[in-house]
Amino acid sequence: MLKELLGAIRNAPTSSNLELRIMLGLSRETYEQLLAHLIRMGYVEAQALEVADASCASGSCASCPIACQSSPAMGPRNLVVTAKGDRYLAKPSP
Repeated sequence: MLKELLGAIRNAPTSSNLELRIMLGLSRETYEQLLAHLIRMGYVEAQALEVADASCASGSCASCPIACQSSPAMGPRNLVVTAKGDRYLAKPSP
C-alpha cells in the first residue's frame, strides 16, 4: 500500500489528504501511518506553499482546498515525491 499511496501523491500532487484517502479507500489512521512512514523513509516531503491569500495568513483554513494538509501554525503545505521516492516507484513490484 505504500507504493500505491506514493504513486497517488505523484499523480495528484495537489490532492488533499482526504481526497487521497478516499481514492485509496484508507481510514484516516492508516493513511496517516503510511504517510508518516513515507516521510520518514525520505520518499515524500511536505513543502511550504507561498501564501498568496490573506485568509491563509489569518489561519482561515476552512475555504482552502488543501486545508487537511495544513497547520495554521506552519502554513499551507504540499506533498512532494522526492528523487528517492521516484526511484522506489520505478522499481518493479514483486
